[in-house]
Amino acid sequence: MVTAVTRAVIAVLTWQVGAVRHQAKSPSSMLTVAQAAALMGMSRTTVIRKADAGELPCVVVSRGTRQKMRRFPRAFIEDLAARGGLGAETDLGDYAARRHATANSAITATTNTP
Repeated sequence: MVTAVTRAVIAVLTWQVGAVRHQAKSPSSMLTVAQAAALMGMSRTTVIRKADAGELPCVVVSRGTRQKMRRFPRAFIEDLAARGGLGAETDLGDYAARRHATANSAITATTNTP
């Protein structure tokens, strides 16, 4: 009886450690301001300004008395950086609208498939 309980406890503890290791290895789907700025080659201030202007999609995860904590979708930022949309001449608002329209049309196509 004691052996069975010991094995069960060890199995649970081993599973929890494995789950934590898996979470640590998999990249988060959201980026911090600093991570987004580094990928796009912009300053943190520019990223914050563009997010506040609605040019970069972000989620506000916390509002403090002095600052907001924002998170940016990794896929969007990596795609933007890969396409070279790092310069001041890139209209991020248009890019975001085109990317959103493409994603919506892909979803519509998959849901309408017989």
